[in-house]
Amino acid sequence: MTNLTFYVCMVSDTLLIDPSMDKTYPFIEEFFTRKGIKFVYTVIPNNKYEILKHVISNVNNYDVILLLGGTGISDHDITVDAIKPLIEKELQGFGEHLRNISYNEIGAKGLMSRALAGKIGSSLIFVVPGNPSALKLVLENIILPISRHALEISYGISGWGKVISLVVERIDFKTFSSFLTRIWREKKSATGIFIGKVKLQVNDRKIKYMLNEISERDLKELSEKISEKYKVNVITIAARGRLSPGEPIFLAGILAEDRKTMNKALTEIIEIFKQKSKHIDYFVS
Repeated sequence: MTNLTFYVCMVSDTLLIDPSMDKTYPFIEEFFTRKGIKFVYTVIPNNKYEILKHVISNVNNYDVILLLGGTGISDHDITVDAIKPLIEKELQGFGEHLRNISYNEIGAKGLMSRALAGKIGSSLIFVVPGNPSALKLVLENIILPISRHALEISYGISGWGKVISLVVERIDFKTFSSFLTRIWREKKSATGIFIGKVKLQVNDRKIKYMLNEISERDLKELSEKISEKYKVNVITIAARGRLSPGEPIFLAGILAEDRKTMNKALTEIIEIFKQKSKHIDYFVS
């Protein structure tokens, strides 16, 4: 999996008044730039509705939303309380592990942090202290490893290599989004995408539905053949079973170093798929 994208919010009324006091942004900029990670950094008010607005409007737009500050137990520490109701799946071990590390570093004070992590939509969210020294520890040792692994699982690409192939009952929006996300993350000079759909009609006869069949083995073999022949990365997803007119039947992504190679590989994989898949059209009577 390639580099992540971060939306970083520093929750602080003080820094809104005097940005020159912000010691965290220089660290964030240096850290993410060194890692080659794209990020957006903003300072927001310590206000529940402002916190919610910034999180909700950026969910699904970034891999990770990182909220800094508001993890303590004072009346002003509201970030955790604002975000927790939105969490769809909480990573409970995150807070426990961070508190354990903090305890070993600074003693009992480390147990007062209510650091939180979880998933909202397709984005991971972390609420952590904004102190630069604490941030370095948590980013390097916890957040980056967790984020990469968790998103690989979420997108269904854990363990994927040069060739990715998948046969599903239906290519729904989630499957299509995962397909595009994986392609978007790849750092190749040329990318070709093919979306094959069930025809609406054949020879003036309207199609009622199609029955399509292709095995996982056949799809993987044809994908590996193209990958090896052209030295490209290949992503293929095929649908099997009963499919309606206009419904996606085959997704193919070719990621190459040049456009000429990409075009050749994409054209060939489409033709091989037509040969390997077996389909029957049923027409409207």
